[in-house]
Amino acid sequence: MIDTVQKQPKNYIELTNKKKLFVNKAHQLTVTTAFRPDEKLKEQPIHRGAIDVLIETKNKNIIQAALNALTEVYQIEFLIDEQPKTSKKYVWVFTDSNIKDKVKIADELLQNGRLPEYLGELLVNHFELDADQKPLSQQQLQALFKTDHLPNSHSSSKESSVSKILLFLFITMVGVERWLAFQKNA
Repeated sequence: MIDTVQKQPKNYIELTNKKKLFVNKAHQLTVTTAFRPDEKLKEQPIHRGAIDVLIETKNKNIIQAALNALTEVYQIEFLIDEQPKTSKKYVWVFTDSNIKDKVKIADELLQNGRLPEYLGELLVNHFELDADQKPLSQQQLQALFKTDHLPNSHSSSKESSVSKILLFLFITMVGVERWLAFQKNA
């Protein structure tokens, strides 16, 4: 179940130029310093500053071009390394092999020019910028709704029998009344 009534504050990234990157109501990635009053952002950014990226792939020029496109459009600063540094914790690691927590780029994305779009979606998903529609946990659901405890089965079967008898008597009385009304008019 998804809570669509209460608007939860949204995650955002604070860029190096102090602008904020977030997903607006129209589900579009947006960069701004001025917010609409109906936009509700969290008090602290989910990430602040440049995004550390490690590129260990033969397609590094294409990936760098895609990252540059994101920088041009959204003003995101990427600090790109080609050799891993032990002192850095990378947000993205691009590699040619399938390793957990690494980004492997499909060849079709490289060839058809959709890599910047894919990386934008990856950025939104990684930082949970469009997390409006998260399902509620069982605990959140229980807090929203009161639970109605059903009586034990013995008393409910007794009530059910009484209800059936009363319904039968009511239908019988209506039938008798209709029969008497037809007899009187006939």
